Formats: sequence, C-alpha cells, structure tokens
Amino acid sequence: MPKKWNLKADGAPLTTYQKRTKFMAAQLFHRILRESFVDYPRGLWKLQIRERLRGRTVYRTKTVTIPLWVIRQDRDHALAYVVHEAAHVLTPGHGHDASYKRVEDHLLKREGYSIKRMKIYAKELYIHGPQKK
Repeated sequence: MPKKWNLKADGAPLTTYQKRTKFMAAQLFHRILRESFVDYPRGLWKLQIRERLRGRTVYRTKTVTIPLWVIRQDRDHALAYVVHEAAHVLTPGHGHDASYKRVEDHLLKREGYSIKRMKIYAKELYIHGPQKK
C-alpha cells in the first residue's frame, strides 16, 4: 500500500523523531549536491525548513526551502521531498519538465524510492520500488 501525504499542520513542537528527520534531511540534501558537483563547496546552498505550503528553490540566493509540514510526516516522505528540491538545484531553468523528472527519478532510485506522479508532483511514494498487489 503506498503512503499518502498528510498536509495538516497542528502547530505542535517537533518530536525527537521529527528533529532527527530534520537533521537527516539536511544531511541528505548536502550529500546529493556533493555527489553531483565535483567541486561543491560545503555550505554553498542553504536548506531552510519553514512554515510554508510548498517548497521552493531560489537560484539567486542559493536557498532551498522545505515546508515544516513535510518534516512532520514520516521520514521517508520528508527525505523524498528533499530529493525533489535537490533535483531542482541540479536542473536550473527546467521546472518540472522531462529533464527534471529524469534527474528526480534517478536521485529517488539512488535513495531507494520511486514515485507515481499526479502530473507533476508525487501522488504515491514507494520504498524500494512499487509494491506488488
């Protein structure tokens, strides 16, 4: 059974598990960039986790913002969302076109995930490939 997103924000403080997920998200983001750029200097891109509806990538300031509600999800959803935003960093100017989707799919596969898309965004998240029914 695929996992579903839960967009409810209850405003409660982060649990220890969620704090750990936040830390892991930052580690994953910077590892993807280090592995993708030969000369990636540490700290070139900033990852922010804020109370927002959607994530965003701003190339001018080299800042990626992940919504806080994502961190409140289970760890797999949070890390897949980080991969989504890291793919934007690696494909400037491509939005959600075919080139972007190839990079995102490659990064997800490398991290052990796959997705079923609803047009642009992930509708379903699979861990270690699609589940057989």
